[in-house]
Amino acid sequence: MRITTWRRFLNNCKQRKSVRLVGPLTTIETDKEVRWWIERVQENSSGTEKFEEDKLTLNLQKNSDRLYECRGRIQGNYPNYLPPSAVLSEKLVQDAHMLTYMVELVSQWR
Repeated sequence: MRITTWRRFLNNCKQRKSVRLVGPLTTIETDKEVRWWIERVQENSSGTEKFEEDKLTLNLQKNSDRLYECRGRIQGNYPNYLPPSAVLSEKLVQDAHMLTYMVELVSQWR
């Protein structure tokens, strides 16, 4: 996601030097990119038969960010929908596993 936050670069090219954003990327910037990628993946899968099936079984509804989320039995916790076949789904799962693994390593090291 850090690689795809090229929007900062484009905005900085248009701004005066005194107004440009510098330093490490913020959580807000990376979260914005994640939402952008999720929206693209959802758009690409929205016309498929699998999506229509998932829409019914998972009670998919659009949220305020125009992203489909799963409306299940747990009130207030609505995860974003990602089709299982999407590369982004695989990458986000790998990232979550690596974070969990790193936390476990740090806790064992202490």
